[in-house]
Amino acid sequence: MTGALGNTVVTGATGFIGRELCHQLLAAGHTLTGISRSAPPAGQFPAETPGLKMVTGDILDREFLTAVMAGAETVFHLAGIAHVDKADPARLLAVNAEGTQAVAEVAAEVGVHTMVLFSSSLAQAAEQQAPHATAYGESKLRGEAGLLRVARGSSLSPVILRPVNVYGPGMKGNIAAMIGLIRRRLLPPLPKLDTRVSLIGVEDLCRAAVLAATSEAARGKSYYVTDGEIYSLNAIESAIYRAMDRKPPRWHSPRAVFYLGALAMELWGRVSGRPGGFGLRTYHNLLADSRYSNQQISTELGFVPRQTFYTALPELDGLK
Repeated sequence: MTGALGNTVVTGATGFIGRELCHQLLAAGHTLTGISRSAPPAGQFPAETPGLKMVTGDILDREFLTAVMAGAETVFHLAGIAHVDKADPARLLAVNAEGTQAVAEVAAEVGVHTMVLFSSSLAQAAEQQAPHATAYGESKLRGEAGLLRVARGSSLSPVILRPVNVYGPGMKGNIAAMIGLIRRRLLPPLPKLDTRVSLIGVEDLCRAAVLAATSEAARGKSYYVTDGEIYSLNAIESAIYRAMDRKPPRWHSPRAVFYLGALAMELWGRVSGRPGGFGLRTYHNLLADSRYSNQQISTELGFVPRQTFYTALPELDGLK
């Protein structure tokens, strides 16, 4: 059973995922209000785009949220601190946890029907109190808890998405850093790794979000969102080289040498004040599996991914 989105609000509308979601909603003929902390970059949303109203403001400002969300039926909440390397834990909690609860409380007060929260697969480690849990994952987990707490005492229907690493044009993170370093010939061949990871394309993730928002079966549920593939990091490395019309390395760096390279880049970034996107955190991520299943969202909502990292690779930034 499905329903219409009605008037829609997208927080974090100018971010990597938010702008793709807005474009998909507008292409489908929906009317929406996009919230961002600052004005959209030039050209991101052409002036007078039919069906779109862009506003700037702080999600911790309840008066602002009340004015923007009045009359909305669906809220997609993406606003937050997305990158975890140097974020202050207190700031992470203020924005990702308290900000999410503020959005949920105002949504419930003004009569919003459905709120879809873009959380993160990293919330799982915090949930399990795993040794590799991060402050970012903890902030996302607390944001989930805040939404569910508000929903229990109101008519607001919550849906939580836990996407894995997201790829697409304009992406950031470890794979984007890898692409940039390989393009500049600054990254030695990866060690031989057994690491396996899950990924999701930004287009598919936004399709999954709309599906979740319009499906009664999704109410009150949490879903991991992946493209259904399990990737080897060495295979990703080889694919990046081929996409650049270069031969993949025929050898692997010794792990100790690769660690020392990561350490050197970390120290250089600290001394120069210009982090290079690759350091010890990235090194440790290379050694840690990050595998998740999309079976639940596929079975319950009929979600079928349309792309893989390999099919999306030619469109990614930094390949030429």
